[in-house]
Amino acid sequence: MATKFRKKPIVIEAIQFDGSDEASEAIRQWVEPAAAIVDTDHIEHLWDFDAGCYIFSTGKMIHAPFTVRHLIVLTLEGEMLAAPGWWIIKGVQGEFYPCDPDIFAKTYEVASAVRPRTFRQPPALDPLRTTMTQTPSIGRIVHYHSYGTPGGEFLPEPRAAVITCVYPDAPDLADPSKLHVGLAVLNPTGMFFNQLVPFAETPAPGHWSWPPRV
Repeated sequence: MATKFRKKPIVIEAIQFDGSDEASEAIRQWVEPAAAIVDTDHIEHLWDFDAGCYIFSTGKMIHAPFTVRHLIVLTLEGEMLAAPGWWIIKGVQGEFYPCDPDIFAKTYEVASAVRPRTFRQPPALDPLRTTMTQTPSIGRIVHYHSYGTPGGEFLPEPRAAVITCVYPDAPDLADPSKLHVGLAVLNPTGMFFNQLVPFAETPAPGHWSWPPRV
């Protein structure tokens, strides 16, 4: 019988290729070695109209569109193409590979150290009701505040979540920052599980809070 596994949380680096000279230059300066990225706008002279592909001096053939600018990424699995809008990701082993923007949006969110957009605040709360006077317990409904996605496909906003685990250092009413819980977060596209989520009285991306009483 197959055993279920959950993917470990990892932090990656990524730059989105928008088809511009600036993005191409930024990515090629970032990638090491630089030869791992080839801009098709720079190898137009290698296009063979009869073969319908780029042919290098070594005889290697790369099938990429001639009319649309692409980046050719030399990955561990071979050459892969990145069209405008795609992301170039640096993996945990230092490898580089392209990623479809739809898959990127479903897989990644901005790490907590980077908050490029203003967080969408919920309705103003009564300050007398925002202090930690409740005790988190398994099954309680709370809000998880998402980061949104780098490309703006999903905006930062509160999501309904169910507490699945209360960690040993919670509850500690004297120090709300220690209130860490595990959450089952309910997204419009599905449910995901998040561990060691810290509490925040003021809603903040990557934190949980009690739903406002309205």
